[in-house]
Amino acid sequence: MHKKYLEELRNKITHDLDRGTILHNRFRMIMLHDTAFYGLREELVHSLGVKTARGLFKRMGFASGCHDAEVALQERENLTDLELFSLGPELHAIEGLVVVEPLEMEIDINKGYIKGSFLWKNSYEAEVSLKANGVADEPTCWMQLGYAMGFCSTLVNDFIYFKETTCSGAGDDVCTIVGKPLSEWDENEVNLADFETHCISDQINWLQTRLDNINTENFSFSFNEIIGNSALIKESIEMVDRVAPTAASVMVLGETGVGKELVARRLHSKSQRSNAPLISINCSALPEGLIESELFGVEKGAYTGATSTRIGKFERAHNGTIFLDEIAELSPNAQAKLLRVIQEGEVERLGGSVPISIDVRIIAATHKNLLELVEQKLFREDLYYRLMTIPLVIPPLRERKSDIHPLSELFLRHYRVKYHKPGIRLTDSAMKLLEQQSWPGNIRELKNIIERLVILSGNDDITMQEVQEQLVSLEQHDSVQQLSYEQCIKQLSQSGTKLDRVINDLISSTLQQNNGNKSQSAKDLGMSRSQLDYRILKYRIK
Repeated sequence: MHKKYLEELRNKITHDLDRGTILHNRFRMIMLHDTAFYGLREELVHSLGVKTARGLFKRMGFASGCHDAEVALQERENLTDLELFSLGPELHAIEGLVVVEPLEMEIDINKGYIKGSFLWKNSYEAEVSLKANGVADEPTCWMQLGYAMGFCSTLVNDFIYFKETTCSGAGDDVCTIVGKPLSEWDENEVNLADFETHCISDQINWLQTRLDNINTENFSFSFNEIIGNSALIKESIEMVDRVAPTAASVMVLGETGVGKELVARRLHSKSQRSNAPLISINCSALPEGLIESELFGVEKGAYTGATSTRIGKFERAHNGTIFLDEIAELSPNAQAKLLRVIQEGEVERLGGSVPISIDVRIIAATHKNLLELVEQKLFREDLYYRLMTIPLVIPPLRERKSDIHPLSELFLRHYRVKYHKPGIRLTDSAMKLLEQQSWPGNIRELKNIIERLVILSGNDDITMQEVQEQLVSLEQHDSVQQLSYEQCIKQLSQSGTKLDRVINDLISSTLQQNNGNKSQSAKDLGMSRSQLDYRILKYRIK
């Protein structure tokens, strides 16, 4: 490397005694006594265990290496690939950690490739480890190894994985490391667990959350409590509990997203049929030709493709409850058959001729005005009165704003566990902003926005600004059906959104859509698996 440039690099360390600062290339650094670092490492190993301490130091080194590589890349046009790479070892020496001597290496930054083996002389970490804990059972230069990975990965924009093959802290004569692209390592040779931020406090918080919310993982399927403090929702709950023990048909009315299925579950769980099945069916989700077969069943040979007898939803719900959501979507023919089931207490499978007796309680729901549909001859009047034995109206969220706070906390507890973010919370100003909204999508919309906030927030505190950004995003989505790629880019640039935020959100969203499948996510994002792993580490994506 140019000696002149190395001299300039060393001279970029400046001391300002009046201000008590040390700067390296305008970034502040600190000097730490050997005994202080020794004490810190010893305490972390003994209190947290080797595994957790090792991961902590590796992540510290990785972050430092990424930073130094970003500084080095500012000189990209002035230096060869080898000279640019050599800045890392030089900075490592300047920072007092280790002297690096290449044994063999290949490098092509444009192709994203670094491969080689290196000798570490006078390793600071190995020395400290020996003082703290004596000869170790495994390599001990954790922070330096993380630095090598962070520096090289940032330099080539791909994940370069390093292993320490010998270590003086583990009784070897010298420290040596080997590195190459992650894709060239065998899977059993790689350990990425050290880069997962599972510190002990997170584990304690997570366990506490699990104790407080033991059933939240299955919220959507087994949570039967209707949450709220408002007078309106308390009246609704009281009516539900009064009606539940009877066998009467119930019609649950309310806007989309108010929690009609939750009401149906509570009705069933508090009824005398609670030990029998609760069968739910969304009538609007079934194609016209399948509604009858789904509800009433099919006999073998009823039509081409009916190769076996299949029982319908009503038979499955025998002695229990059937919940017919969006019942207004039933065809006239299906309405007529449903009326017969209610009147006769029996079903007849499609293609069958033998009536089958059933005992089923019917709970129906719709967000439409059924009486208007009756007047328009779109819904049978006799069926309407059969189903309207007990009408239950669930008020929209905008009419019971005092329920927004407890609902938000409920969803927050659920997604803390689901997305492993035990410390995340809504600030007071963020909660206040949520309480001021009208929520046209009701509880479902609130639940969705809390989930997005938990996923996208990079900090434990969800701020009012983050809530505002999501609300604006929802408004834009509602007003514009589809934006072109160019329009999206223009809006992002005008909003002042930082590139790191865009990358973080895009990767997080893709991982979520693929249920954490990194290989598929990398394919969708148009990058290699190792490039995705590198970015997950760099941007600390969970």
